[in-house]
Amino acid sequence: MPPQDFNSILNEAFRQIKESLRRLRTLEEREELIESQIKNNENSMLQKTNELEGKTDKLEEKFKKLDEKILKIDNSLSRVEKTLEKTASSREVDEIRNLLDLYKPHLKKK
Repeated sequence: MPPQDFNSILNEAFRQIKESLRRLRTLEEREELIESQIKNNENSMLQKTNELEGKTDKLEEKFKKLDEKILKIDNSLSRVEKTLEKTASSREVDEIRNLLDLYKPHLKKK
């Protein structure tokens, strides 16, 4: 093999090795970038998940308080209904007035 052929083969081999190393470095850089983006996305998702859990807990607490208030209102309405059932209607009051008007003359004589 002539020395020039050997040198050109050797130069071509080095050129291909350099090109392969350049491609490998580029791929490693891309991999690092993608890993960094994945970590950032994971951290962002974790933060947002934690925020959502906190908001969910607050909403659950608000719903519990609302439920308690509704229960109190319902109990109050039940008491009001029972009280209203015990009170006389306007028709009954009118009847009592008429009866009193009828008995007034008898009440004054005594």
